[in-house]
This record gives sequence, structure tokens and C-alpha cells, in this order.
Amino acid sequence: MTLVSDQQLTKAEKAIIGLMEELPQEGLRYQLLESALAFKGSWIFLAEKLTEVHSQNAYKDWGYKGLVPYAQQELHINSATVKKLLRGFKWLQSEAPQYIEAPVKTSFPASTRPPIDIQMVSTLAGAQDKLLGTPQGNDAYLALKQAALAGEANNTHLRKQIKEALPEPVAKPNDDVHKKRALRKALTSAVQVIIQLQAWDDDDNLLEQAEALRQTIAARIGDGTEDAP
Repeated sequence: MTLVSDQQLTKAEKAIIGLMEELPQEGLRYQLLESALAFKGSWIFLAEKLTEVHSQNAYKDWGYKGLVPYAQQELHINSATVKKLLRGFKWLQSEAPQYIEAPVKTSFPASTRPPIDIQMVSTLAGAQDKLLGTPQGNDAYLALKQAALAGEANNTHLRKQIKEALPEPVAKPNDDVHKKRALRKALTSAVQVIIQLQAWDDDDNLLEQAEALRQTIAARIGDGTEDAP
């Protein structure tokens, strides 16, 4: 792999290259570091190798407790990007396997990976989750997928089409109406309690508490019934 001059390298890239010099080129760990350097050119290779590391828990052999800590410290990739890479590669495996080459045992082949944007794949994976199983969602998803893979739609267009294809949200019950209805029932019950207390109980304190409760409920409703019995 041909590297650019030291003056053009970032601090993270220099750290990666320094570690690569200590590892055998045929190893998985070396390939991960190499693919991280080439991330902008081909995210698929990096995603493929990360998926392999994840499935094998290989990061444990390298002294890391999880895939994300490994990726953050050694590859200088944040957790959100790790998740996007894994999700994107999983989507390619099931929906567009033609974009994934046969397993590579040598170092990163810079010119052989098909160009497909990770943001677009992430959007398509999200569309799959949102649209499949909804009315007309299957057809809408397939149309979006075909347009994207054919190069007929960019990521912005895809997002707009997904939004338009999503079914209208089901209207939620009016919470205020239900609350007022419940308060009216409670007010009726409070009035009945007062009537019963007036007829059968001489405890003025208990009657005052019941009346205070009735007035509080009536005030919540705001229907001007505070002076009812």
C-alpha cells in the first residue's frame, strides 16, 4: 500500500501507520488498520472486516473489551460510525450482495471495490425498517432501492421519497377530552358521596373534605359547577 508523505498525514493516520509497522501484513488486525486508512475510498472493506471482528470477538485477543473501544482507540472511528458500518454491510449482504467481493486474504485492493455511498446505504437500511410491512411499503422500498442502486437518486432524494412513502400517522385520542370526561365522572361520584354523607353521617369534617374535593374537581373541569350541592 502506497502511503502519502508524513506532512499530509493526520495524527490519527500516523498512529495507525505506526501500529501497522509492528504487525504482520497477512493478519486481520493489520487489514483492519489498513482499511481504516482507506475508509474514504472504500467503506465496504472496512465494514466487512469489522463484521468479521465482531462475529469472532477478535478484539478480545487484542486486549479490548468490546468492538467499539477497539475501533475508537485503534482505528480512530467513533461508535456511531461503527454501528453505521456494521448495519450498512449487513444490508449489502441481504439486499445488494453484488457490491461485496469474495473474501480478500491479502491487503486492501484500493481499486476493486464498487463505489457506493455509505450514507445512501444507511438511508436504504432505514427505509427497509420503516417501509416493509406497511401498506404499499414493500413496493415503495423496492422502487427506492432500484433507483438508488441504478444511480438515479441521491441520498437527499431518497430521504424525501421515504418520507412521502410513509403512511400517515394514526391520530392519537384527544387526551384533554378523555381527561375532562374522567373528571366529570369523578365529579358525579363526589356529588353522590356528599349527598350520602348529608343523609346518613353527622361528621361535618368529613362532609367538608368531600365538598372540598368536589370543588377541586369542578375547578379542574372549569364548567362553573362549584356551587352545586
